[in-house]
Amino acid sequence: MLNNEMHNFMQQAILLAKKGRYTCQPNPMVGAIVVHNGETIGTGYHKKAGEPHAEINAITDALTRKKSLKNADLYVSLEPCSHYGRTPPCCETIVQHKFKRIIIGCLDPNPQVAGKGVAWLKSVGFEVIVNIEKQAATELNAAFFYFMKTSLPYLVSKIAASLDGKTALANGKSQWITGKESRKDVHLHRLAADAILTGFGTFAIDNPQLNARLQWASRQPQRVLLDTNGKSLRDSKFHAYHLMQSDAHTMPTWILVDQAQLTELQDLRAQFALNIELKGIKSLQEPATQTTRLDLKKILTTLAQAGFKQVYLEAGATLTSQFLQQQLTNEIHLYLAPKFLGHTARSSYMSDELRDLPHSNSWNIAAHQIFGDDIKISLRKKKL
Repeated sequence: MLNNEMHNFMQQAILLAKKGRYTCQPNPMVGAIVVHNGETIGTGYHKKAGEPHAEINAITDALTRKKSLKNADLYVSLEPCSHYGRTPPCCETIVQHKFKRIIIGCLDPNPQVAGKGVAWLKSVGFEVIVNIEKQAATELNAAFFYFMKTSLPYLVSKIAASLDGKTALANGKSQWITGKESRKDVHLHRLAADAILTGFGTFAIDNPQLNARLQWASRQPQRVLLDTNGKSLRDSKFHAYHLMQSDAHTMPTWILVDQAQLTELQDLRAQFALNIELKGIKSLQEPATQTTRLDLKKILTTLAQAGFKQVYLEAGATLTSQFLQQQLTNEIHLYLAPKFLGHTARSSYMSDELRDLPHSNSWNIAAHQIFGDDIKISLRKKKL
């Protein structure tokens, strides 16, 4: 019975954590609950980087209600931090109160924490229970955990297609294959990401704003354009886009260009006073074919070095397929509309001809949802 109670309260803490999904970046989502004799007396979640963490908000809530914390339990979905960052360590505040137990969903993979918070709490005599609802607590912050493990952003690839797997007509027109309900869901995923990445082909045809058009949004993800030849800088018809300030939260567009052309393109940026950040990238030489290809892992490393933990890819079949083939895609959001575009339309995936069917699936269907007339299938890469 007691065990069930712990799981129930931790589930509530995880649910609370989700309230910060669109505001707490680049920090992980965390929820906390203070419980005394089976009664919730304080709740909190992490709202925004630089502001108090979930545990502090829950403690403050309980004290505001004039509740005693003596012999209460503190539930927190992620291990309390033990280091100074934008805020003091949460453990420093927790140990000032006489909690009976500290119950934690999962350990924090951040090397600055990684068990140190638990050690601190135990060192002052608290009973600490770890890994209650561990899987749910970990999956809540899948991008954060992946980033800490690999030093790469968690890449989510969005594909909107017809039932015959087409993403655009032969002439490139793709607006709109899916309905407005699906597009609203896409804006939510954009807002949850640190950056939105697209390629020049999609940029030139669709002229995407690459932002989350939600009235209540208090932040915007970084726009990132992969434009190796700098065509969006060389052609003046695109300059208005780079100068665009669609809302108060818009940041300069990042443009990833070939390293060899970086100096020339920096001069163009200065000449036209374009609102952009230029980053140089290198191509890889393929010895067997004497061709070059983009080092997509290096691109993701560049984004990771800027602190981007989750990247939302909205690109055409070429770039989407390259990320898949280089095994850098972690999750796919496939929106299927009940229509057929025909064999001349553009496919959602490009690859060399297969001679045999794959012997196993590389992806798990994590969820499926209905949005208007469309169905969204969320796929996650299988762990090998």
